[in-house]
Amino acid sequence: MNKLRCLDLFAGVGGIRLGMEGAGFHTVFSNDFNKWSKITFDANHSDPKMTLGDVTKIDETTLPEFDVLVGGFPCQAFSSIGARKGFEDKTKGTLFFDMLRVMSHHQPRMALMENVKGLINHEKGETFKTILESLEELGYHVHWRLLKSSTHCNIPQMRQRVFIVSFKEKEDYDRFEFPDEVPLTSSAWDLIELGRKDLDDKLWMKGAVLDRVEKVTDVSKLDEGKFYFYRYDRGLDYIRTPNLCPTLVANIGSSQTPFILDSGRLRHLAGRELFKLQGFPDDFILPPEVPHTQIHFQAGNSVTVPLITRIGEKMMEATKGPVSKVSQGSPALPQRSGKIQNKR
Repeated sequence: MNKLRCLDLFAGVGGIRLGMEGAGFHTVFSNDFNKWSKITFDANHSDPKMTLGDVTKIDETTLPEFDVLVGGFPCQAFSSIGARKGFEDKTKGTLFFDMLRVMSHHQPRMALMENVKGLINHEKGETFKTILESLEELGYHVHWRLLKSSTHCNIPQMRQRVFIVSFKEKEDYDRFEFPDEVPLTSSAWDLIELGRKDLDDKLWMKGAVLDRVEKVTDVSKLDEGKFYFYRYDRGLDYIRTPNLCPTLVANIGSSQTPFILDSGRLRHLAGRELFKLQGFPDDFILPPEVPHTQIHFQAGNSVTVPLITRIGEKMMEATKGPVSKVSQGSPALPQRSGKIQNKR
């Protein structure tokens, strides 16, 4: 029996790919523009490896056939909301437009999109409304929900993301349900190794940052069982749920990047710790030539893999098994919608 085929855009290091393949899907194409992500991706995935390049320049007519489009598209401001009625006008200039462009040509059976919680209220909700309406205008039936890593896949991270699942067939849509909550049986500290002697020196807080912290904070009185945030105005603050890691972010210089106390010194989380807190397998390769700033970016920019697997399993159940062929070509769009053109 043939597996349902995924086309993976904004792939990063392949977190969504890992999750969907864990649910029984097969990846036929992956794309991202970040050269460092490609190094990590290609060290862990093959057949296919990543196609490196700008998604806006991909010719959708050259892509392989697929059943499911997946991707966590970046959320820039939608530049033309309200100018006209067509979804092309409302989304042009955003990378979401390129997902629509690919979907319009190939008409996949399903799509899975992931984004930050703030997308829902961006521009007073108009951005999210545009996304949902645009998918519906392409002929898709849409589910969406906010899900947390700590409540829906037993990963001790306070990560909340919005997931949008679209189905071409109403029957698939009617059968789909997002996964239920599951008990959290692990602690973030189970995934962190304190007292290691081989950590990269760049992980430790030092220099001017440490000097400012020590002016207002007695580091000797800090607790090894807490996650701390660096605040430029008041030194350190800490998260009040000690067994949960705060949401991992891509920018290692962000004030929201967590520090921990390890053997009396403050440090960033190590690369392996970051990826474990996203639910990546222990054998996931972190290439030594990729600098830690990029490893940190890759982990924070990725997804919680077991959560994707749980959603993917529900998508698979909704289809009641694989299909042998997807429909080709773009259907007639509502008259109020402009036809998507293969150009920017």
